[in-house]
Amino acid sequence: MTYKSDFLNEIESRGFIYQSSEIEDLDNLMSKKNITAYIGFDITSDSLHIGSLVQLMLLHWLDYFGHKTIALMGGGTTLVGDPSGKDESRKILRQEDIENNIAKIEKTFSKFINLKDKAKLINNYQWLSNLNYINFLRDIGTKITINKMLTFESVKNRLDREQPLTFLEFNYMLLQAYDYYHLNKEYDCELQLGGSDQWGNIVSGIDLIRRLNNKKTFAITSPLITNNDGSKMGKTADGAIWLDEKKIKNYDFYQFWRNVDDADVPKFLHFFTKLPIEEISKLSKLKGQEINEAKKILAFEVTKITRGKEQAREAMDISDNIFAKNTLDDRITSYSVNSKELLESSFSLLDAIEKLQLVKSRSETKRLIKSNGIKIKFIQDDISTSQKNVLRGIHGDNKTWKLVSCLYGTFYLVIINWNKNSNEYKKWISFNMDATQPFQILIPPKFGNGHLVTSEKAIFHYKQSTLYDRKSQFTINWNDPKLNIKWPTNKPVLSDRDKNAKYIKK
Repeated sequence: MTYKSDFLNEIESRGFIYQSSEIEDLDNLMSKKNITAYIGFDITSDSLHIGSLVQLMLLHWLDYFGHKTIALMGGGTTLVGDPSGKDESRKILRQEDIENNIAKIEKTFSKFINLKDKAKLINNYQWLSNLNYINFLRDIGTKITINKMLTFESVKNRLDREQPLTFLEFNYMLLQAYDYYHLNKEYDCELQLGGSDQWGNIVSGIDLIRRLNNKKTFAITSPLITNNDGSKMGKTADGAIWLDEKKIKNYDFYQFWRNVDDADVPKFLHFFTKLPIEEISKLSKLKGQEINEAKKILAFEVTKITRGKEQAREAMDISDNIFAKNTLDDRITSYSVNSKELLESSFSLLDAIEKLQLVKSRSETKRLIKSNGIKIKFIQDDISTSQKNVLRGIHGDNKTWKLVSCLYGTFYLVIINWNKNSNEYKKWISFNMDATQPFQILIPPKFGNGHLVTSEKAIFHYKQSTLYDRKSQFTINWNDPKLNIKWPTNKPVLSDRDKNAKYIKK
């Protein structure tokens, strides 16, 4: 659909519009004048995470096209807790915690909207804290029926699942409706935007304004953004992907976007970058190995928007050093240990985890190792002798543990997670194995391994927990573009088995 309004055309072309109210009337209005619009944000943490990026980008485009924007800080509503899209009640925060969160989050908004010009940050605690509850129930509560509330998905889902919905939370939609009413009355706000889970709350505000102010207002909601596998975007095994660099480092933030699924790249380029649609269309057509260039651009652009150009450039440089040039970068956390320490057994896994600060304490590390301890009986030893540039693998099966070591020379070892039920499925890691620095790598079942000889000659040794069974093994193509494995050579010497290995279908 083509609109008269530049703003609506822009967000339509990028896929932001999921639901809308009287969009043609809104289009006519926005084509004639700059309006005031707002988006609300709960202040449940001292940083926003990438789940808020859609709304932040909508604020940006409003501001870019000259409209007056209000980023509404939910200092009052956060005290209540939004039940929308939640299976359980939120933890209730103290007022001082919310104020502290607002102070820290404010700088994030300055990256997306011009707070020195038309854009505003407003805290709804200013008016919600002064409400006379009796008068509020009489004036506002009579305008929104329980019957209508029960039709909203956010309420229905909780009740259908027989999950508790407190009276406190039930009041949230009244308060959000009142926010829209207040902003319309005080700032002539005519448009509220939000996620699709907010639709019921937003239209309640529209109805309230019509009843009390006799004015027409509008709503636009954006779709829920998920990863290609259907999981909620931004949620990982390690938790949320924060926008504040104090909570997640620039490099780690960059790498999150660099490692997204190929199928998600076009969608994320539309939503989370300012690149022209024509350029996004070209990048979206890239396939195979070339899609990695689009991922690099995506990672750089999102990091630039949220962290700054300098920070994005540094993160990209670090990534290139590690993955393209195969060198360590002293700007990321690392720890080296020499062969003497290893041979003397004076350096342990406990030491490594502690040095890298992967856990809070040594006792926590011990509990972690103890609870996931492995006891393996090896029943077969294999030795492979190869010449330079010979590449074997990537092979594996669903039941065998392997203990790998280098007896002579050097080789480059790649291990890939092939467990389809794992959050790390298709992720890979590499090691430079060297006979002069004797350490071993334990490879679990459902992981594939391959190695490239980097010395003139090398002897590869591995112990196995099962007898070798060729029929039970899987083979992964060493150069599959969907994996983007960084090998130290482009022209390896391959067996027929590895030459003919199939590529990943999806």
